[in-house]
Amino acid sequence: MKIQRNDFLFWSAGVVWIVSVLMIKYVSPEWIHYLYHHDHLDWLGWLSAVTVEQPLDFYLGKIEDRIMGPLVSLGFGVVLMMFCWRYGQKLSSRSFFWTILIYLLISRFEILFNPPYGDTYTGPFSDAIWLLRHHFNYPEYFRQPSFTVGGPKVYPTSIFPTILAILLKIAPTPQVFLVVTHGLVLMMGAAVINMMRHLTGLVFSGRAGALIPLLLLAHPLFQSMVELINMEMACLFFALAAVVALTQRKT
Repeated sequence: MKIQRNDFLFWSAGVVWIVSVLMIKYVSPEWIHYLYHHDHLDWLGWLSAVTVEQPLDFYLGKIEDRIMGPLVSLGFGVVLMMFCWRYGQKLSSRSFFWTILIYLLISRFEILFNPPYGDTYTGPFSDAIWLLRHHFNYPEYFRQPSFTVGGPKVYPTSIFPTILAILLKIAPTPQVFLVVTHGLVLMMGAAVINMMRHLTGLVFSGRAGALIPLLLLAHPLFQSMVELINMEMACLFFALAAVVALTQRKT
């Protein structure tokens, strides 16, 4: 198939842009290390908006939070938006799903190895770890006290802790468990955006139907939830699936 000149220029510019964004993401910490170890604290202070000398880890986190993180997010977002502007209305549902999933994997690959923390760890993982340690003894589990009085039972009516416990049981290493669970959340996130495309396509035609779902993808709350092992993304996935089924008159 003959490649048109405009397509060649578009893809060439896209590759250069993505490489540039990846360099900002992965080279900037080395640059901060260099500035710190060569006593360029004035530069680091200006970039992190502080006037008092701080340890290296502070500069790494603060500069990523203020400058590098937003730049990387904006850079990847521009690539996805331009791709959807050019090809979004022509993509099949499956192709659009893979587009969003690839975007999520490229833009936040490092989160695949992030352990659970915060509300996630004290929530469904409390039930899951208890079930795992007690060999899935559900009668005993339902007799356990609630988390409100210090017990392990947080979500007794949800299947999510059971799924986590099964994955913990069969995963050969913690790294495999983290990659699988994060991968499932990312896939549900991509499916949510894909279903939003279906729903917006019922109202808006052309490019608007492909671009409006990106507003949800760009929302900070959605971005944070898709990076965590959580129940919220699963709930949103099944809720939207029910809405899509309703629009298609499926039961």
